[in-house]
Amino acid sequence: MTWTRSFAQAALAAAVVAGLLPAIPAAQAAPDSSVAASADAPSKAATKLDIPLDVHLGYKPQKQCSPAAKPGAKALLKTLIKNFGGKSLGISRSCGAGGRSEHKEGRALDWARNVKYASQRRSANKALKWLTANNGEVARRLGVMYIIWNQRIWSTYYPEMGWRKMASRGSYTANHKDHVHISLSWDGAMQRTSWWTGKPVLSHPCTSKACPKGHVKYPQLTLTRPFAKKVAPEPFVPYPGPMPEISGSPIVGQILGVSIGNDKSWSPAWRLGKAVDCPKAAKCSYQWYRGKKKIRGATAATYRVRAADKGKCLNVEVTIRYKGKTGKKKAGETTYTIKGWVTKAPAPKLPKTAAVGDKLVARHDPWQPTTVKPKYQWLRDGKPIKGATAKAYVLKARDLNHKIAVRLTGSAKQIAAKSVTSNATKVGQKSATPTPPT
Repeated sequence: MTWTRSFAQAALAAAVVAGLLPAIPAAQAAPDSSVAASADAPSKAATKLDIPLDVHLGYKPQKQCSPAAKPGAKALLKTLIKNFGGKSLGISRSCGAGGRSEHKEGRALDWARNVKYASQRRSANKALKWLTANNGEVARRLGVMYIIWNQRIWSTYYPEMGWRKMASRGSYTANHKDHVHISLSWDGAMQRTSWWTGKPVLSHPCTSKACPKGHVKYPQLTLTRPFAKKVAPEPFVPYPGPMPEISGSPIVGQILGVSIGNDKSWSPAWRLGKAVDCPKAAKCSYQWYRGKKKIRGATAATYRVRAADKGKCLNVEVTIRYKGKTGKKKAGETTYTIKGWVTKAPAPKLPKTAAVGDKLVARHDPWQPTTVKPKYQWLRDGKPIKGATAKAYVLKARDLNHKIAVRLTGSAKQIAAKSVTSNATKVGQKSATPTPPT
């Protein structure tokens, strides 16, 4: 992808073109299971419906006290129990118990599965594969925010990070070893998402209990819907909400952006409408933070995550100036930054045959992240050739009748090493120059 002025704008545009997200106005395979027939649901033989994935606001923690179990949480919990076994450990939690939790808004569920038992581990893993396959296709359609199981967390808004280890919370239960926890967005909680309604949420996602329950077209507690496959896009770009939100995942070497939101609670340009990018009539500036400290020189709309960020939370403050007025707002912090990896490692393509004396050159496209500069090691029949570590290699007499290849290994600070090997060249003898007639 070519990054233009705005990371969020470019990423969102790509998703729109792919049909995975709607346009923003200016202002792992599941077990095979049939959808039960109903008056509204298409028949089993019907053509798959090309329905976009629902928009998503990203992580929105509990802010209200509304512990009554919401319909989407109840339906998802019943679906898990019906198809994978186990039982409910509850949805609602008293608002006076413990710290912040979506249980206190009735939009989080606990499903009993215990890592001690192989059968329960298998059923839990099957369920989680169903939810998270294709970068979380089903999770997006259900309005899942995040899932915790066996001291690991998976987040809809960090698809590139996959399952990541959590710090110990002390007890077996607190570390989610005897249950799976799933928190939902308000759209998911109120059963307004495409998994239940057949109509994706494409604008104005729900932000509180005030949203009405969705019109459920597919009440079946099955694992399939008659929808065409969709892969949730990377990077995740949150739908514009009240405040700025960071796009992308905090991985060393990756690029973060910001969806500015542009809400009247803080922005003087709010009448121009909520937006991913800075409104054209306004002027926006940015300051990125590592924890509570400003990152020197990090004042663009995008930020490439640095090695120094590992283990730290990142944030960005957006400043909007419009008609002589100024507004500032920080986004919500990212999770802890993790070590990066090589995301693109094209291998060189060598000729199938060459002769002694010929020069082979390891030409290849750039690796990503761009901070990774691969090193070269030429191989004879798969074994390293001593001293042959340049980009080019001249074939020698000892290479005759052998196969020559080159291995590239790339890494950078806080980016894990990756190696790729080219195809092999069969080395022959140079053809003799014909003697001219006398």
